[in-house]
Amino acid sequence: MISFKIKYVVFLLKNLIYKVKFKKNISLNFFKVGMERGCLLIVKNGGCVDFGRVNYFTRYTNIETYGGQIKFGDNVSFNRNCNIVSRSKIKIGDNCMFGPLVSIYDHNHGTHLNTTPFSKQNYKSKEISIGNNVWIGAGVVVLPGSSIGDNVIVGANAVVLGSLDSNSIYMGIPAKKVKNAK
Repeated sequence: MISFKIKYVVFLLKNLIYKVKFKKNISLNFFKVGMERGCLLIVKNGGCVDFGRVNYFTRYTNIETYGGQIKFGDNVSFNRNCNIVSRSKIKIGDNCMFGPLVSIYDHNHGTHLNTTPFSKQNYKSKEISIGNNVWIGAGVVVLPGSSIGDNVIVGANAVVLGSLDSNSIYMGIPAKKVKNAK
């Protein structure tokens, strides 16, 4: 019981530090956002993060925005070692679950095959939208420009690129519909 209380005191202190550090660039309810040990929050270049009510991030989840926007809906949870990185916009709906090792990136490095190193080329960004009541399995990668409808399950290790219809189950590389949900 005591360790339970200590855990939530640590969450409150961490949230207070983030609020002071990032000021107007983050929106969070101190009592409703939990980030376990090793979680990282980076907000740079005017980016912003809007946390919903009851968001939970287990160990070593990274949330990074470099001028982009990240908006979490209510009751969203991420398992261990996830990465959410924005240079444009990522919107996640309500009641979503993310397995371990999920990666969500709304941008890619430039890919022109010339003498300019890839690391020196401009980023190409496209918004990502994830609907309500979505379950993203372990190891899934969500790429720029993806749109996932409501009530969707994405199976482990799938790569999401493009639009996924609501009320469906997807698997594979790239993610393909395997079943309509009932």
